[in-house]
Amino acid sequence: MRSYLIPSARLPIGRLTAGVLAFGLLPLALLTYFAITLSSEAVGQEVETRLHATASLSGSVVSQELTGLSDLVESYGSRPSLVQSVEAGDQERVVHHLRELRAARSGIYTTFLAKPDGTLVEIVPRTPSIVGKNFAFRDWYHGVTSSGRPYVSELYRTQAAGHPLVVAAAVLIRDGRGNPIGILVAAYGIGHLQEFTDDIARAQGVVLKLTDQHGNLVAQPGGVRKLTSQRADPRVGAALDGRRGITTVDTADGSRVSVYAPVASFGWTVTSSLPANTAFRAVGELRSAVLTIAGVLALLLLAGAVALFRSLVARRRAEDAARRQASIKKAVLESTTEGIALVSPDLDVAVANAAFERMLGEMVGEPVSLDDEAIRDVSSRVAERTADPDAYREDAAAIRADPQRIARDEFVIRDTGQSFQRYTAPVTDDAGQPLGRLLVLRDVTAEREADRLKADLLSTVSHELRTPLTGILGFAELLVNHDTDQETRERYLRTIHGEAMRLTSLISDFLDLQRIEEGHLRLSLEPFDLREVLDREIELFGSQSDTHDVDLRTPDEPLRVVGDRERLTQVLANLLSNAIKYSPSGGRVEVSSERRNGMVRISIADSGIGVPADQQRHLFQKFFRVDSSDTREIGGTGLGLALSREIVEAHSGRMGFESVEGKGSTFWLELPSGPGRADGGSRRVLVIEDDPVAAELLAAQLRAEGYAVENVSDGEAGLARAIEDPPALICLDIDLPGELDGWQVLARLKADPTTSSIPVVVCTGGNGRGKAATLGAADFLTKPFSGEQLRETMERLLPRKQGLVLVVDDEATVRR
Repeated sequence: MRSYLIPSARLPIGRLTAGVLAFGLLPLALLTYFAITLSSEAVGQEVETRLHATASLSGSVVSQELTGLSDLVESYGSRPSLVQSVEAGDQERVVHHLRELRAARSGIYTTFLAKPDGTLVEIVPRTPSIVGKNFAFRDWYHGVTSSGRPYVSELYRTQAAGHPLVVAAAVLIRDGRGNPIGILVAAYGIGHLQEFTDDIARAQGVVLKLTDQHGNLVAQPGGVRKLTSQRADPRVGAALDGRRGITTVDTADGSRVSVYAPVASFGWTVTSSLPANTAFRAVGELRSAVLTIAGVLALLLLAGAVALFRSLVARRRAEDAARRQASIKKAVLESTTEGIALVSPDLDVAVANAAFERMLGEMVGEPVSLDDEAIRDVSSRVAERTADPDAYREDAAAIRADPQRIARDEFVIRDTGQSFQRYTAPVTDDAGQPLGRLLVLRDVTAEREADRLKADLLSTVSHELRTPLTGILGFAELLVNHDTDQETRERYLRTIHGEAMRLTSLISDFLDLQRIEEGHLRLSLEPFDLREVLDREIELFGSQSDTHDVDLRTPDEPLRVVGDRERLTQVLANLLSNAIKYSPSGGRVEVSSERRNGMVRISIADSGIGVPADQQRHLFQKFFRVDSSDTREIGGTGLGLALSREIVEAHSGRMGFESVEGKGSTFWLELPSGPGRADGGSRRVLVIEDDPVAAELLAAQLRAEGYAVENVSDGEAGLARAIEDPPALICLDIDLPGELDGWQVLARLKADPTTSSIPVVVCTGGNGRGKAATLGAADFLTKPFSGEQLRETMERLLPRKQGLVLVVDDEATVRR
């Protein structure tokens, strides 16, 4: 049989090869080209998306951190107690607030208070070398004073101890009229910013850099050790202008893909970058794979490989997106103070934040790990520790029995008294299939304690007000409905009058406390001898009790203070009343006084029942009353000590106590020592005034009244003359040339024992009456003032003579 073969000449090999190449390799090449191009674009978009997301996340975290710091400082700057301490110049209370602010947030290196002109007043931790130094050149000063709002500063090296690099959050402290009285600043160490920047960079596999609003480097790999400006970097410059974008930068280590963006609200910038070869490594690997497969495999195998590769790329992007989404959700869960968990239908914990495990640990009395314990076992242990285990188990059983149940209940842990609120609801997926049950725990102990205090307040107020009202109405009804003899009527009327006075006192206490809390308490300040008030009150309370001996031990000298006589009398009366009231079996009440470091200290000691050690820290809280078998029969609203302390602190003083249960208590208060009486034979007045016309006018008015006058024109000379030759009285202007203004001169006069007792009259055209009184001024005259005003002030502070008053009465009590 023959074989018929096709001649080779009729079918050229070269043409066949060309046809195979044309129809086989060309589609393969096109597919390879498009696969590489599209994958490169996809990887580039992924890199850009990744870098943009990292930059945005970093910017958001930095913004939240700085906003949180700024909000924290603003909340402290608006505290009424801090405002009062700054107004009163109470350095000890200011330092207390500064320490609280520093401890309130991790990362705060130092806190300090500056005057509105930038002069440093106090700093924590203490750095004496810079107290009194002016820092008006700092960026935080310009930022907060120019805007009047909270301001986060540029990076700078602080002069505080250690001299670290910090950024500062500054707020203005304002008085009740909205006027700035100081600047509160918290300096934040950049080490904390560096830590979470490094964490984000490691998690995302990128290099991150942060700069402040002036381009100074705040965070970078390896940390920042000196001030370095990055403003010349085009990326930083663009971000400082509010722009964001992506670029490729050539560096000594090769080409890098970099994204830049501004940090919202603060003008900072963030830069995120990756080496280009790392970013596009997947593209090179893809190109090699596609070319190798094209030379070995057929078109279908190559097409399948490309399809598989693209599928894997898409899957990886989806997994990365899911991971990022899960990371964000986890961060949100961990940032909340509420305990949140998702429990599967099999009662396995699928998701739980740290707060949830912490609260469970508080409930069972020891740490709990849901990785090792089932939620059913932990719930059983919680039930045993609740105040009502049966009710807890019934609620838990009802929740398990009804998968669709939405419930909110509350329970109390028996041993600790903590109250927890539990919310639960079913959770389903997009298709409506059950995923499990959501559990949310919230610690409501503070809220329930507030409710209890409110109830106690209503109960106390109701009882204390109704008691005198009952007496008033009862005896008034007897007078109206019954005929009584004269003696009985008078006795009823005295009782009604006494109960009405008691009711008035209670209402006054409530109103005074309200005024203090709203910042509306007004003090009528004047210099007076506290010894006179002590003598009168001791005489009054000593005559009211037959079982108590009230003794006064005090130096035979005046106790001059500047204050509100009526309010300080109220404080002393309250302490004496308590000393007698809480010594029900009688005994000795000792009142003593002394001068100590420019302060007048009054101590009132009793030998009564004392205060239990576990209740002493609550003693100055409003509506608190000592709870013991010895005190339950003793009445009172629990307002007296709280009100007394507020009044003393409003005078720039302090109040405290020492007590031993069963042995008695000693309550003490300290008030700034006021001006003493000048020697009646000395009539020389020192006028410290830089305006020649005002100085001459003052001198003429004083000489016309018979005073010798000496004029000086600046604070340094006036202070030196007062110490060298103490005058009878000083007229002091505030706006003085030189290094010392009037306030500084007044403070130094009152701090020097040689001049502390000299009356100082502030004569100025500005404001500051309260500040003058706080610093110890005897009076405050606002220019222009009349000669009559000056004459009345001089006669009060430098009386020409003292007289005697003859009291004629046959009753010893009236004579006293």
